[in-house]
Amino acid sequence: MKSSIKKAGTFALMAAMGFGLAMGAQGQSAELMAVDEKIKAKITENMSKSVPGFAIQHISRTPAEGLYSVQVEQGPKVFINAEGTFIINEQGQAIVPENGSFVAWMDPVERRLEEEIQRIAKTTLNKIPEDELIVYPAKGEKKGQIFVFTDVDCGFCVKLHRQVPQMNEMGIEVRYLAFPRSGPVGASADKLARAFCADDRGKALTELKNGGGMERDICAEHPIQEHLKLVRAFGLRGTPGIFLQDGTKIAGYRSAEELAALLNI
Repeated sequence: MKSSIKKAGTFALMAAMGFGLAMGAQGQSAELMAVDEKIKAKITENMSKSVPGFAIQHISRTPAEGLYSVQVEQGPKVFINAEGTFIINEQGQAIVPENGSFVAWMDPVERRLEEEIQRIAKTTLNKIPEDELIVYPAKGEKKGQIFVFTDVDCGFCVKLHRQVPQMNEMGIEVRYLAFPRSGPVGASADKLARAFCADDRGKALTELKNGGGMERDICAEHPIQEHLKLVRAFGLRGTPGIFLQDGTKIAGYRSAEELAALLNI
């Protein structure tokens, strides 16, 4: 399976990079790109075994022999072979059908590592005292919480922060940790230190994310170094780094609605 996925990744990259050129520079006609109805039926039959209700909205050939570009009805665009053993998304990532939908394929060793990180994150993050975090509490009944490793100078971090009031109204408590991407020394780290050193940390962080707050003092005692140790332990590479209360790591930005759904709220 692993070698098949590597081969599929090569095919997908060929398709993703060469498809537009093939259609334009080579002037391929619609007839040449058309797919036999038998192939379409075969893909539908094979995929329906793993993804109930699977249906093709549009299908065409790619420059890679035996690989097809498929727009799934109410689903993603994928590159797939007729047997359904090679499935790649538009970013060239291997995906597999699971629980009736498509999810990212993960090497078994990587999967075990992610499971171990989830276990450690759940235990570690939930034990961090509030005075080492910047907490935006839920309004009314607390229905769930998330932990966010943030950087002040990060566009998606600012975008996420603007949704904190909405999350609080939905019953989600947001707990911030520091992840200055430039490291423990520098402008970003200093800005985060100003927030953690403030009497009203929540107000200070919001000001700094909005481009203000630079007049605030930096104290000697702040948890940024300890937070960066967790960044390394959890294998975080970018911000925002979001963890659910059960330790599940969420890659990249998510909207308030998406996070609520992940928390089953």
